[in-house]
Amino acid sequence: MLKYKTGSFLVGAVCLLAIGSYWMHVTWNHQHVSTDDAQIDTDVVPVSAHVSGQIVKVWVHDHQQIKKGDILAEIDSREYVSKVKQAEAELEVVKENANKRHEAEALLEQAKLHLEGTKIIAPMTGQLSKIAVEEGQFVQRGQWIVQVLSESRFVIANFKETQISLLHPGLKTKITVDAYPGMVWEGQVESLSPATGSRFSLLPPDNATGNFVKVVQRVPVKIRLTPSAHMRELRAGLSAEVTVRF
Repeated sequence: MLKYKTGSFLVGAVCLLAIGSYWMHVTWNHQHVSTDDAQIDTDVVPVSAHVSGQIVKVWVHDHQQIKKGDILAEIDSREYVSKVKQAEAELEVVKENANKRHEAEALLEQAKLHLEGTKIIAPMTGQLSKIAVEEGQFVQRGQWIVQVLSESRFVIANFKETQISLLHPGLKTKITVDAYPGMVWEGQVESLSPATGSRFSLLPPDNATGNFVKVVQRVPVKIRLTPSAHMRELRAGLSAEVTVRF
């Protein structure tokens, strides 16, 4: 009889444990959604040459921290200084003629802008990518020089289409990164993409061929990270896991 009661107790305990585990699983799923299909990202601004010419000085090095307004490189300015002087001389000659004076003033302003363009300036504070030019190299107007990565960080998390019905901007999130086990970052949902990730690919899927196989689609969700002391450790492209709390 004792063995029977003990066995019944164990069976009951196992059943209660299973029910409790299932209840906790259901409760968790109703209060949280998560994905490990996520990456750290940042705003990237490409910097290009405004005028053509020879690079006479590169003032920075690969991956350097820089501030907005820092001079990154310089293009030989002698030709552009000469054009400014020429435009100033032409303005002096025609200053008594109103029509020609306006035209000469416009040419002088353009010459000054080109001269300013010989200095390649950082458009924002951040960190540089690899520099794409060397001193002595001739560059064309519009040629890519370097990229500046913003100090801010965000996450692009690709949630399954079955998970997004309850997602909306403002929800709090927790982010972990594979590169730093045990560390947790805070953030909040900023926006949801208006289309699935596959719709933005170079070759969007065409399901009109008759060979359709249903695949769960993913929707990119942008999550803005809360600034923290360890923000710089989050390099763009690192794999992350995101959990959203309702």
